[in-house]
Amino acid sequence: MEALLASSDLPVTPQALHARVNPVAAEFLAALLARALRLALSASAATIPLLRRFPGVYAEDLTDLGDTGKALVRYELSGGAIETLEVLGPKASEVASSEALPPLRPGSLRLADRGFFDGAALRRLAAQGIHWVTRVPTAAKVSVGDAGFVPLADWLAGLEGDAADVAVVVGETDPVAGRLTVRRCPHAVAAERLRRAEATARRKGRPVGYQQRVLCGWTVYFTDLPANRWRAAELEVLYRCRWQVELLFKRLKSLGGVGSCGGRKPERHRVELLAKLLASVVAEWACLLGGGPLAATGLVPRLRQVRAAADALRTALGCRETLIAVLAGVAAGFRRMAKRRRRKSPSTRQLLFRPRLIA
Repeated sequence: MEALLASSDLPVTPQALHARVNPVAAEFLAALLARALRLALSASAATIPLLRRFPGVYAEDLTDLGDTGKALVRYELSGGAIETLEVLGPKASEVASSEALPPLRPGSLRLADRGFFDGAALRRLAAQGIHWVTRVPTAAKVSVGDAGFVPLADWLAGLEGDAADVAVVVGETDPVAGRLTVRRCPHAVAAERLRRAEATARRKGRPVGYQQRVLCGWTVYFTDLPANRWRAAELEVLYRCRWQVELLFKRLKSLGGVGSCGGRKPERHRVELLAKLLASVVAEWACLLGGGPLAATGLVPRLRQVRAAADALRTALGCRETLIAVLAGVAAGFRRMAKRRRRKSPSTRQLLFRPRLIA
């Protein structure tokens, strides 16, 4: 906060600012953030055939913000709208948080990690005409065909071949029917997954269990999308789009400073968090002048360009014509930016156009 005052011409002293960092300021900023998010600004929907088959493709996730709690996000991946950004308590759970979100449009696609897996929630989405692709919890039990329920790891261990695409019921106590696609990972990928799992287990003081070790060797997705319209490779590419919400969290934290605070008082933490979230949302809006998160130009370079224009944008806020001119300059800069570099392995954007390249 002090750095912001030092770099601006605002007639406010640090002492006056600190005197106003209180619960009233936090309540005001929370209301302002909520009102801003109701605008749900987005770019034009991405011209990617695989995504255009849905009226919206949404990723939901929860990220830890340290002592200030957790942030729940619903991110529309085709146009880049941040439709939900809510600060919750430190003990907030994925399933309970997701249940409080407003309903999606029928025909939409919801992407969520295994922490959000809940049989009742998936059945409810299917009944509303909302599609889903999700990971399956490590300890889940599955029933394939007329067979009884067995642990997913045991079923995978007995599987012949390197891939399967089957109708299945997941969850013995809270069953939900769907389609399970599995693919054996290359040895290097499985070894890297196991290495990360072992590192996490060491930090938590527990061993890696048998089931987790087996699942490290497989890529597993569970969905309601029918096999006669969606190939397994397309499902895998769709789910990879969920990573965009992780990249959003990374931008909020590394570039927006969300989750770090220079003060010690709880009210300072909350006010600073909400102010940074609001500033980050506005910056993300400006980035949408160059397209959504899966556009041909990367969001991080666009965000850096927006940050470079921050002073010009701030001084233009009082004049509509000047603001439009500044934003036009930002958009022109986006058009001059280089497209994403080709990589040794295909990017998510490239795979969306050519799903068969997935390995």
